[in-house]
Amino acid sequence: MSWEEKEIETKYDLTPFMMKEGEIDWELEEKQGVMNEVEAAAKISRLYPYFRYCPLSQTLFMYDGTTGMFTSSRSNINLKLLQLSKYIHFMDEKQGVYARSPVNSYATKERSRNSMYSFLESLNIQPDFMRSMVNSSLGYLLFKNGIYDFKTMTFTMGFIRISCFITELRETMKN
Repeated sequence: MSWEEKEIETKYDLTPFMMKEGEIDWELEEKQGVMNEVEAAAKISRLYPYFRYCPLSQTLFMYDGTTGMFTSSRSNINLKLLQLSKYIHFMDEKQGVYARSPVNSYATKERSRNSMYSFLESLNIQPDFMRSMVNSSLGYLLFKNGIYDFKTMTFTMGFIRISCFITELRETMKN
């Protein structure tokens, strides 16, 4: 068995897919800081509304736009929080005036990020999440480059719809 060198992928889909144009003023959101972990979790849930907490399995899921699947991987969730870190900077007090910290963010500080998890979970509870998603991917095949729909016999590039896929085919769909 030989090992081949592979560059670590640092890119991650940060586009606010499935959000209407002009729905969020990203520049304004970046200028406004947050006071605590509760506000940070609420802001993250508003900016990226694709978190689901299933109390039965006690698992926080996040829709991953790069794979087209929900993931419960802590590292993927941390990566998304780090990408959104510029929107959840601390508010620092200087001589009685609060200002957005240019450096400190709730996503970049491990202790703050870990304490945000419980708030993300409580803000995104969906008890029937697993049950409602069980049949959502029936009739579809997930490829690396999109989704094939057996009902309509069509292939859609990318991952537009949110479906719960268990696994993906390691191939790309060819015409």
